[in-house]
Amino acid sequence: MTLYDIIKGSLGKHMTLDASVPASVGCAEAVSAILRLAGINVPQRGIASTNALLVFCQAHPEIFTSISEPEQGALLISATGTGNGKLSNGHTGFFGGFGVMYPDDWGICSNNSDSGLFLELWNWTKWIAYFQKLGGMTPHIFRVKT
Repeated sequence: MTLYDIIKGSLGKHMTLDASVPASVGCAEAVSAILRLAGINVPQRGIASTNALLVFCQAHPEIFTSISEPEQGALLISATGTGNGKLSNGHTGFFGGFGVMYPDDWGICSNNSDSGLFLELWNWTKWIAYFQKLGGMTPHIFRVKT
């Protein structure tokens, strides 16, 4: 099973390794759960924040390769505390398919802060407009070696 298969199979579910983390801030927790399903050794209770997730990815180049363009199944992080202060929180998720949910654009699968479910609610264009242009957060993209 590929990472993308795990991502697709997680859609519509509450993905977490720590049920005490509120759904409103559960994006890194959802990513942690999916990485664990893919066989990646993440902390037992998951990774609690986008900032900690970015540090984790950068500290493990044997698992995460930084890339400059989106690709199916790649991990995307716009880390809290790295922008211009206009946004209080960053976000993280995985790239889904190109042109599947959004014509001529990449879909992004992530935790929905309202429901706590893992959904494809973002697209790459909207992500860049919100997190990079408005929030000043550099998007970090990683290919995950599973």
